[in-house]
Formats: sequence, structure tokens, C-alpha cells
Amino acid sequence: MKTGCRRWGAAALLLFPAWAFGFNVGIVADRYDEGFAQDRAALVTEVKQLAPHPSELLFPETMQVEGGGDTVRTAAAIERLQKDKKVDMIVLLGTLAGEVALSKGAMQKPTVIPFAGGAGLRGIAPEGDGSGIRNVNFVLGHSTFGAALERYREIVPFEQASLLVDARVLALFPEMAARAAERAKAQGVRLAVLPVAADGSYSLAEGSGAVLLAEMSGLAAAARTALMENLRREKLPMFPLGFEPGVGSGVLADLFVADERLRRLRRTALNIVAIAGGEAAERQRVAFEAQSMLRIDMAVARALQISPPFRVLAQARLLHESADDGQTMDLVGVAETALKQNLNVIAGKLGVREGEESIDEVRSVLLPQLSAELLYTQRNGDNVYVEGGFYAEKSTDGALKLQQILFSERALARLAVQQSLQEGRRAQQRGLELEVVRQATTAFLQTHVATTLLDIRRENERLMQANLAMARQRVDAGMTDLSDVYQWESEIAVATQARLRAEADVARAYEQLNRILHRPITDRYALTEVTLEDPALVISDSGLLGRISNAVSFERLNAFYVAEAQKVSPDLDAVEAQLSAQRRQYRSDRRAYWSPDIALYGEVTHVFDETRTPGAAFSLEDETNWMAGVSLSLPLFEGGGRSARAARSSLGVRRLEADRLERLSALEQRIRGDLHTLRAGYPAIALARSAAGSARKSYRLVRENYALGNRTLADLLVAQNAALSADFGAVNTRYRFLVDLMQLQYDGGRFDFFMNAEARRDFIARLRHALETPEAYSVKKESYE
Repeated sequence: MKTGCRRWGAAALLLFPAWAFGFNVGIVADRYDEGFAQDRAALVTEVKQLAPHPSELLFPETMQVEGGGDTVRTAAAIERLQKDKKVDMIVLLGTLAGEVALSKGAMQKPTVIPFAGGAGLRGIAPEGDGSGIRNVNFVLGHSTFGAALERYREIVPFEQASLLVDARVLALFPEMAARAAERAKAQGVRLAVLPVAADGSYSLAEGSGAVLLAEMSGLAAAARTALMENLRREKLPMFPLGFEPGVGSGVLADLFVADERLRRLRRTALNIVAIAGGEAAERQRVAFEAQSMLRIDMAVARALQISPPFRVLAQARLLHESADDGQTMDLVGVAETALKQNLNVIAGKLGVREGEESIDEVRSVLLPQLSAELLYTQRNGDNVYVEGGFYAEKSTDGALKLQQILFSERALARLAVQQSLQEGRRAQQRGLELEVVRQATTAFLQTHVATTLLDIRRENERLMQANLAMARQRVDAGMTDLSDVYQWESEIAVATQARLRAEADVARAYEQLNRILHRPITDRYALTEVTLEDPALVISDSGLLGRISNAVSFERLNAFYVAEAQKVSPDLDAVEAQLSAQRRQYRSDRRAYWSPDIALYGEVTHVFDETRTPGAAFSLEDETNWMAGVSLSLPLFEGGGRSARAARSSLGVRRLEADRLERLSALEQRIRGDLHTLRAGYPAIALARSAAGSARKSYRLVRENYALGNRTLADLLVAQNAALSADFGAVNTRYRFLVDLMQLQYDGGRFDFFMNAEARRDFIARLRHALETPEAYSVKKESYE
């Protein structure tokens, strides 16, 4: 684009050789502040780049005047430069200065206004592409008042609003209020246009549902700050119509154009070069064509309890999208929170406690059993035994019974079996906790991936917006036709769809993580970056991956991890516990042939009251009796039940032994598979990063050449898609490696971040010893017969 402009400027110079004598540009500023200094530097740079002989186009500081934010002083400053014979052109590099000039109409000398407000509201009717005002050129904003009002009402459908305008601007254009109100009325909005004083004070119309803010950069910084602070207290949605204020200052939304201020200065520089070349100022282009993006501050929306429609959110760039209220979560915190709050872990712990109670219940059979009875009995009076006085017709008896098992193989076996099964429950609980930690850390990393990919999608969409703007500039310069513009509009629509899907992926990832952590499903929080240098990971201390550079060290690493996993694997511990219980049951079933049950029992009875027939020979009322004994029982024949139980237990032992060997083999296979994956994944991280860097460099070069007309849109699309794909690959490769590392630790039966300092040092020492010493670790090989 710049090359084309230089050629055009050079042609103008050939037609107007007066440049050879120098061309002085005077500047009127509102204030000599930092903003003015930046604008002036940017404008001078752009002009010098576009001018064929930069040294002949001058911006003398002696021809630079400050208006001080006062309309009278500003008008005097403009008049002074108009009359100065040494000044060839005037640039009004201040918002208020531009308003003053526009209110006066035609000028004696070419006058350029980079930051003009809406022409329609000021009663200015441009002619063709130019201003239609003699010796005046201005650059309009990217959006009209009516278009901005329509887009803002899509967010909040207000019917009454207050438009705040700098009081000095209203004084310069008295008809502005009526024009704005009339245009708003056509869109169904009752609008009150109200002044903002120089100190930032204002008033709002009663019943206003929104506040529209005209350009406020003409106010002093302190006045702008006071204005925004007071407006925030109004608790109304605010929408800007100019550069300032923008999203982040308290407004709900704005219409954003990337580098708008610089691009308007660039358009101004083009016009300055053309005017200096002899063209009429009033014929230079005033339109500033750019595709604006609606930005919405979701933090402000939440504070105002405003929920924009989905169709609006889909087309907008959202700031502060998640209400994380300062919370952060790192890898270790996620694991610890999962162990404390996950409902499956809590349910598992309750199950372990249930098992403890089951042991107590089984053990109770071996402890003394004491029971009490109270019995009331009544028999029919004509019973022969009652009539004979042998039985009492009515009696009330009490008894205490005691039983103590002295020996019972079955009871002892049941206790041992329950104790072994309880060890299995504890092992299963450890396995459950490992699984939950794996799920939580994996969900954490996948949420990282989703948020990072969303950022890449948003950046890709931003690049496409910039490419669309560049395509429009190429069309303006005659370097291409509108097909490029239409193609980029199509690509942006596709990219927006992809970004919406990425936003949905982020929401799903957070909700999945919140479910595992048993947090409110809508919680959002910042995620701490995870790197391979994270001290919570043993891999960061041991130089593990740097040591598996050959097959020998890789096999030693395999042997070490398999041997370590065999010692702590909850899966193996669980099957070992089941096998121990089954073996004890088998021994008990074998002993059932000759092992009797021996028990001690005793009983004390007392007759509290009884009624016998008159003349009975005896009475047991108030009598106490007791008895005690030892019983020994041994079933002699159960119809083959004992042999069936013994055979079943024997088969159960063999089944569990086979299962144990299978789990040993599967564990080794999983560990080796994990290490194969990590060995391939580690160098892939650097390769993917390098590929992404190269793809971005290629994209930048192709884009520069596209701007110069040396590459086609298809070339740029290919380069941009390649860069996008490479960025995705770099992100996925790094986080995939971390997910695989979590899988290795899960299969290995322990996570690095749960080891204390001493255990970590011991583990690293053993790992290094295994890598440096042949046969330091050997995998257990067992066979089944």
C-alpha cells in the first residue's frame, strides 16, 4: 500500500515542482500533552514515508500553536496560522480545534482535520468523496450516529437515552441536539442531548435507560476521569460514539477498529501529500473505511445485570468473559481439591468405613454373646398337667444366657477373609483416588488447551479482520477487485463459527473440571500455566527425558518404572488381597472335614411369679436355677457340600492367581506404552514449536507481499491456515505430553506432587541408579501352571 502511495505522490511532485522550495505545515493542538505528542509523531512519520522528498515537507515547531481547550483561543490560533504567510497548510491535530474549524466553514488555506465528528449531526454535507467546503479536508469516523445507535440497541433495547456532548461543541453547532434527537426518534428512541461542562459535570434526562457519550478527548484528563467516575455511579449502560472512552473504562460496549487513530492519521498523511502536490483540499477523501468490531465488557454487563442476546455475543469480542473474581488454580491445587471434594472419593471413603464395620461385625461372633429373656406364659386351666399341678397355669420367668465360642474354624476364616477384603477395599480406594486425580489433572490440562485454542481462534479472527481491511485498501488503490473483499468476508464468517465452537469447548471443559472437583458448575477461575520445569514434577529435577537417548537406557527406564509400579500398584494390591482372602477360605474349607466348633454356654433362670392349682405339691415361684456346659460339634455328612465348597475355593484361588498374572503383564504393557508415548512426545514439543515459528514467519512474509501485490489471496489464505494449524499443533503437542505424563504416573501408582521432599530425593536417587547401573532393576516374570 505504501509503495503505491509513494508512486502516486511522486507523480504529483512532477506536476507541481513548487515542492522544491519547501512546504510548511502548521499545527493547532488542543493541549500539549502526551496524546498530542504521539499523534504528531505518528503523523509526521507517515507523511515522511509517503512524500517523495520528505525533507521538503516541514513541520516547524514555530508554527505549532496550542488552543488550551478554549474555543476562543483555538479560533484565534487557527486565524493566526491562516494569516501567516509562511504557513502553507494547517493541520488541526485536536478534537476541539477540528470542531472550531468545521463551525467556520471555508478557509483561506488548505486545512486538514484528522479527527472529525459526524458530519450529518453538524449540518455538513460532503460532496462526492470530498468535504464540499473550500480548502477544508476532514477524515470522518468509521461509523455514523444512526449505525452506532442501532448496534448498541441490539445489546440493550433502550427506548430513552441521554447523549452527553462537550458543551463547547454544542455551542459551536446549536442545531446538533435537534438533529440527533430527530434521527434517534426515527429508530424509536427518545433522546435528550445534554452538555458536559469543562470540569466534567453533567446531568441526565429523567428515565434514561442508557447513556451515549460523544467524543470526550477535548476535555482535560482530570475532567474525563471525574465524568466517568460519576457516570459509573449511575448504574446505566454507557456507549461511546468516539475514540474515548472505550471498553475497559466502564462503558458496556464500543465499536472498535484496530489502530483506528493511526489509520486516520495515515489517511490524513495521504491527503496532506496530495494537497502539497497541488490538489484541492476539498476534493480529498473524507471517508475512513474500516470494519468495526463490537466489543462488550462482560464484567460491566454482569455488574448491571444485563444479558446480551446470544446472536450479539456471537459477533462480538468479549472482554472479562469469565467472572473468576481473582481465583487461580494450579496443577497441584486441582489434584488436592479433587481428593478432598470429589464425590466418588468421598463415597469410596465411606465404603472403606463400611468395611471396617463389617470386620467388627464378623469379629463379634468370637466374643461373648449375652442375652436376656423375659417370658410370660398362660396355659388352659383344664390341661391335665395344669390340673395335676405339674405346670403353672400362669408364670413370669426371666433368663440370662451366655455363649462364648472357644474355637470355630469357620468364624476365624470369616474374620480373616473380611480383613483381607478390607485391605482390598483400601487398595481399591487408593486406585479410585489415583483415577480421580488423573481425571482432574487431565481435565485441568484439557481446559488449558481449550482456552489456549480459543485465544488462537480469536487472534486468527483478528488477523482476518486486518486482512479484510488490507483488501479494501488494495481495492481502493486499484490493485485488485472486490472479490478479495468478499472472500475475506466469507473467511471471517467461517472463522467466527470456529471461534464460537471453541468458546463452547471452553465452557464444556470448565464444567467437566468443576464436576470432578465438586465445585459450582458455572465457576470460572484463572489457570496457572504448567511447564516441564514445574518443580511439582519429578521430570523437572531428574533430567529423565535427556537420559533416554538410546535403547539400553530406555530399557533400564522401563524396568525401573515397572518394578516401582509393581510395588505400589493399587490394582495389584487389590487382587493380592482378594487372593489372600480366597486362600484363607480354601484352607478353612479343607479343615471343615476335621475341625469342630467348640463353645462354652451357660444360663441363669428365675421365676418371678406363677399360679398353680390349689393343692399343688410344689411351687417354683421366686426360684433361681442355672446351668453351664461345653459343646463340640462337627458335621459328619453334608451330602457333598463340604467337598463342593473346597473345590469351588480351589478354583477361586487359581482364577485369582491367573488374574494377578494378567494384571502384572497388563501393568508392564501400560508402563512401557506410556514411556514409548513420552519418548516420542518429548522431541515433538520442540519440533511443533519450531514448525509454528516458521509458519508464522512464512505468513508474515506472504502477507507483506500480498500488501504489495506480489502474492495472491490464495497464497495468503494457505499461509494463514498453515500458521493456524501449526499453532494448534504446538499447543496440542505440549499439553498432550503433560496428559501422557499424568497417565504414566497414574499407571505407576503415584503422582509426583504427592511425594514429600525426602521421598522425592529417594525416588530420584533410585531412578538415576537404575539408569546408570546394569540390571539394577529386573521385572518380575512369573508363569501360571
